Amino acid sequence: MAERQIGDGRSTMPTIQPF
Repeated sequence: MAERQIGDGRSTMPTIQPF
């Protein structure tokens, strides 16, 4: 699940938790 990296919004989608 590289499209929902919690705590790594810069990875793919900075919309979940871009911390």
